[in-house]
Amino acid sequence: MDFTCQLNQILFFGFVICLDSFLFLFTFLPIRFFLALFTIAKRRRLSASQLCDVVRVAVVAVASCGLFLVDSARMFHYVRGQAIIKLYVIFNGLEILDKLFSSFGVDVLDALFGTIAKRSHRLHLVMDYALSTTYVCIHIV
Repeated sequence: MDFTCQLNQILFFGFVICLDSFLFLFTFLPIRFFLALFTIAKRRRLSASQLCDVVRVAVVAVASCGLFLVDSARMFHYVRGQAIIKLYVIFNGLEILDKLFSSFGVDVLDALFGTIAKRSHRLHLVMDYALSTTYVCIHIV
């Protein structure tokens, strides 16, 4: 097998993984969310996985609302007005910050879902949810 064929296979695999995440977020997660709401309507207690689904939808909803507050045209014109050297430095800095925030975000979201799985105190859950939502809103900006 030559290098280009292996590269194509790896790229295709990455594409399928991204497609799976996208389809889960916009098709399967809403179905699971409505099933959790149906469980709540029957006055039953939610399982840990159902509570995770409800929290995921809440984080996505808050982050989506946060996106409406960002003026992307203003940000684009600010970056475009920079000199070439400054632009290169800005993009490298943003790439490093993105990697740092992503690794921090994985830990924050894992802590949130771990709190849900352990059925910890509600105050702990609220604090983890607030931290997770704050992280997601800052990271999308």
